[in-house]
Amino acid sequence: MIALLLPQRALAHVKWFTLTDVHTAPVPFAIVMSPTFLSVFGLFLLLLLLGFLLDGWIALRWPAWLSSGLSSAPTEQRLVRAAAGAYFICASAAGRMILTPELTTHASWIATTQFLIAFFLVWRRTCILSGFGVLVLYLDAMRRYGVFHLIDYLFLLCLAIYLASLSLQSIRLVLFREPLLTGGLAFSLAWTAIEKFLYPQWTIAVIATHPSIAMGLPATLVTVIAGFVEFTLAFYLVTGRGLLRLGGAAYAVIFIAAMPAFGGLDVFGHLVILATLAIVVLRGMTPMQQRLHLPGQGILVDTGWIGLLYLITLSLFFAAYYAMQRT
Repeated sequence: MIALLLPQRALAHVKWFTLTDVHTAPVPFAIVMSPTFLSVFGLFLLLLLLGFLLDGWIALRWPAWLSSGLSSAPTEQRLVRAAAGAYFICASAAGRMILTPELTTHASWIATTQFLIAFFLVWRRTCILSGFGVLVLYLDAMRRYGVFHLIDYLFLLCLAIYLASLSLQSIRLVLFREPLLTGGLAFSLAWTAIEKFLYPQWTIAVIATHPSIAMGLPATLVTVIAGFVEFTLAFYLVTGRGLLRLGGAAYAVIFIAAMPAFGGLDVFGHLVILATLAIVVLRGMTPMQQRLHLPGQGILVDTGWIGLLYLITLSLFFAAYYAMQRT
């Protein structure tokens, strides 16, 4: 909830609103580890630990609040289908974009495919065709722009699998779908958070055109804060329990708060993300979140483990980003 008091609109997808080049070298790690970065990191680590102490206490005190089980599954599926349908209708109308605004093409079949993806989402049995269509577009975009650029949009690959699975009736798939979509979203959001640290000039360029974002703070500081807000909330989406539903709602509020500043592009671009966050609010905890904790170890030990897991995850994302960018 403290994140709602911090600069938020910089969480808009910077690649949609400024010129970016993923082939340029990122900021060296030694420079990223500035006093500002380390200070903000220390603050967020402290907030994370305090938050998980409260999260664990609520999970023990009100276990019925943790999850609605599968009772909300039909509503969840309709939400995703409606949001994805609206998204791909807009993408088709845009004409030149492949899946996302900064991936462009002159091939006419792209717009047709995106329209058909939306069309086949009308019926559950044909959702498998929509999933296949998203997969085809994702692979085509990867061919055009490279693997590294498309890692940013791993969420769309997870969406393709989710949509395809809707045509198949299986209790295992029902249990698998929501963690897949939430996990894919968390990965993509964490990846873009790392970009704010390694390519701060992209976010600073957006702040230059929308100075109200900074709320009077230096752009470099806002960029670091925005990166940690995004990464920490993404981490919480896959590890939260007692306050997971509030965390999903908080993240949705942040995305909605960015919409007046960035307009229609931001609205339609985040439709499926908002639907996924709505699923988190509806269902709450799933086995994915539960498996990342230490059962029977007490709140303090579990919180310490989650803090360590946060450090490991942040380190792995940094290492993966640097390694993939050089390939």
